[in-house]
Amino acid sequence: AAAAAAAAAAAAAAAAADNKLQLASQEEVVCQSSCTMVTPMVLTVGQLTLTTTHLHFDAREVRTHDSKKVDLTSTKKSERALARLLKDRRWELTHLRALYFRRYQLRRNALEFFFMDQTNYFFIFENEAARRAMYKRIVKQDPPNMNAYGMHPSRVLERSGLTQLWRRREISNFDYLMALNTIAGRTYNDLTQYPVFPW
Repeated sequence: AAAAAAAAAAAAAAAAADNKLQLASQEEVVCQSSCTMVTPMVLTVGQLTLTTTHLHFDAREVRTHDSKKVDLTSTKKSERALARLLKDRRWELTHLRALYFRRYQLRRNALEFFFMDQTNYFFIFENEAARRAMYKRIVKQDPPNMNAYGMHPSRVLERSGLTQLWRRREISNFDYLMALNTIAGRTYNDLTQYPVFPW
């Protein structure tokens, strides 16, 4: 009975959180998935919603990387930090520049989104099927500026033409190495997969 009550409470909380999603007049929900946004210091648990024009992330809870709930309510400064972490986010699909498959803790259950303003966000999903479903729905929406990289990194590098640009000195060593790190799955969002550079 206690487990059923807890499940009902969780479902009610999820429904309440879903209701706060504010859609524009011409916007329709395409798909939703529970996920976690990964940043170097904390994980933000929430729900990612794809609509016909936007991606929405509704933040629900902040945890440490070892799954402990973060309590930052002891001071005004920490309350403001928690408010920033729990801020809901919204991105226009027209601003989506690239979408990569990623791994998190050796599981193939993550996506990393790159936007035109040079920001990027790393999300882990419940499993590989949930990740693939979100990826397919986003690609089906056909964002105008997006490159989808759902293939092996060697094929991504080959198709990108980066090596030729670097050989012709049209891009710097730094830009080339950063692009190689990105294609190889390295990211600033996960400290276990931080970009590497030769000494």
